[in-house]
Amino acid sequence: MERRNFFKLAGTGVAVLGLGGLMSASMSGGLSGCTVPRGITVTDLESPGPYSTGVPVYFSEEADILIVGSGIAGLSAAMDPSEAGYSVIVADKQDILGGESYCAVGLIHVTGSELQKKAGIDTSTDDAWKNREADLRVLGAAEGLGMARTLFNTTGAWADRMAKNYHARFADPQNHVGKGSPDTNLLPKGGLGEMADIMLPLKEQLVAQGVSFMLGSRAVDFILDESYQPVGVRFMDEKDGTVCDVRALKIIIATGGFSCNQKLVRASLPLQAGIACHATHAAGEGLDLCLGLGGRLRGMGIAAPLTGDVPQASVWGQFGPVVDLSPAGKRIAAEDKPGAAALACATQELGFWWTVFDKQLSENGQAKSISYVLGKSPKRMVGPCDSLDALASATGIPPEALKAGFDAYGAVVAARWDAEFGRSAFLRELSAPYYAVKQFPQRYRTFGGVVTNERAQVLAGSTPVPGVFCCGSCADGSYEGIASNGAFGMIAGKAATEELEAELAEKLADDTDEAMGEEAGDEASEASEASDAAAPHAGNGAADEASGSMGEGAGNRAPDEASGTAAAHEGNGVSADMDVASLRYT
Repeated sequence: MERRNFFKLAGTGVAVLGLGGLMSASMSGGLSGCTVPRGITVTDLESPGPYSTGVPVYFSEEADILIVGSGIAGLSAAMDPSEAGYSVIVADKQDILGGESYCAVGLIHVTGSELQKKAGIDTSTDDAWKNREADLRVLGAAEGLGMARTLFNTTGAWADRMAKNYHARFADPQNHVGKGSPDTNLLPKGGLGEMADIMLPLKEQLVAQGVSFMLGSRAVDFILDESYQPVGVRFMDEKDGTVCDVRALKIIIATGGFSCNQKLVRASLPLQAGIACHATHAAGEGLDLCLGLGGRLRGMGIAAPLTGDVPQASVWGQFGPVVDLSPAGKRIAAEDKPGAAALACATQELGFWWTVFDKQLSENGQAKSISYVLGKSPKRMVGPCDSLDALASATGIPPEALKAGFDAYGAVVAARWDAEFGRSAFLRELSAPYYAVKQFPQRYRTFGGVVTNERAQVLAGSTPVPGVFCCGSCADGSYEGIASNGAFGMIAGKAATEELEAELAEKLADDTDEAMGEEAGDEASEASEASDAAAPHAGNGAADEASGSMGEGAGNRAPDEASGTAAAHEGNGVSADMDVASLRYT
């Protein structure tokens, strides 16, 4: 299989995969007690892997670092190794790259970035974390809070690096924060839904740094050496079913969560099993791969965040005044909290809800987003409606119920306090003409996943699996979406690069010691031979002559040998594709 260039990004079309082996392993806490990891070995023709029986290992591709998954976590993981000059392959099961990240709404939760500081936002990371930690504990994420905080603290550095080194285009935070949006929000320059402003510049810079891409290739198993250590990954071509084996010194798994894996959702999140899935690619393959190496899963039962099936409309409450109403006209949630209305709709089994807004939303900078929703989902939007009676007719809400719902909301606005739901932003009354978008709740991502340490190394028990890292939504601890997944990938890429550099330096030192030892042995051997040659003449009175000859020869040879030895080691810094290649074949 050839390496194919990364020409475009999108987030469309792949079938949902049901993973048979993942269920029993995840429910039993993983395979950390197994003495032999599951995978294909380089010496066996058969293996437990479902796609590898009878197919011998043949490495047709190789890289210093292999990244499985091309969403924001996988692409961010490619930054450090490519900057350091290592060969990097990013593989993806889609024919086009970007994963779920490319389709994301683009509400990026960041704290402490220079972008925000320049906009006058001085919220400290420590203060912001206190509020976020309380929310996560309510969710039940206590075990993964260590990694969660590490990622939370790193989001600002990730955003700054993306803007400065990878030319990501962010909107000026003053454009929305100054109008009431939370100060932790960053948006793509084009606004909600414009993730191309983030992903395309990142892709282009990685290509310029020599990153290669392998498309349409689903990772199906790790390849193990004779000592059962991971040395590569087997991929299956999505079109013709052929396999491709890729050898790598370091492997980073960044395949996303399990929101599309209905079997695993039923087992881990039974209360959400009946909720539709907005994502189309997150089938949990990375979880299964890491379980096979003795990894374990954590946090799988934490309720997955929900959104509407018109996701941009689901976050409008963070950018302007909207009211979320049930089919019966009753307000259902705090509109300034993304996902709150979807969760209320699902838990109350309402079926759907209406997001009602007026011209204030477009005046607050969301005109482009409204146009996008109208163009993409025209049958879901009603309006303009010149009165509440017209809005009631368009939405099917009983007129008296709609008026009662608006009266209740008006009382909240007048009091400047939302006692029922705790809404604090954009408490303003709506006026005609009214518009409304009909939405259905959907699951768009999952929490929980593979347990790692804070260097993103996959843990088997408490021990890191050699050379294997996991990041993004397929690992436990990433709760902030795009930003925390990007930060997670950046941490994984940096750790893999540092580990590779340390191993290379150690090998170079060993090679130097070995070479010096061989030279010393050669010199001793030459001296011994010369001594043996002189010995027969000692009895003939030639000892002094022989001794003088040896001394002269040694004196003439020593400078040349010393010079040669120095020249041989002059270039022994960390370099050379040859040096990395020597690691690969060791």
